[in-house]
Amino acid sequence: LRCPLIIDNTNWNDKNRRTWISIADYYDYSKKWVIFKTSFEQCLINNEKRARKVPISVIEKQFNGLTLPLTDGGEIEYVEWITNDNSA
Repeated sequence: LRCPLIIDNTNWNDKNRRTWISIADYYDYSKKWVIFKTSFEQCLINNEKRARKVPISVIEKQFNGLTLPLTDGGEIEYVEWITNDNSA
């Protein structure tokens, strides 16, 4: 019996995803990418609520360098990040 495997990580570019893709392919797992469509401003709001804050320069680098998994195979699901009260 095979269990689902969930990788909860930013994986913001092809280089960051390559290891996980290789593992999934090696074990013949299907891939599904869940992409949270979030504004830069919301990323900053979310960061302020974290116990361990990420430097703004890191958020900028990842936000501006985001590449979508267009050629990585698998299903892609986009989730809109909508808040009414700016809560994370």
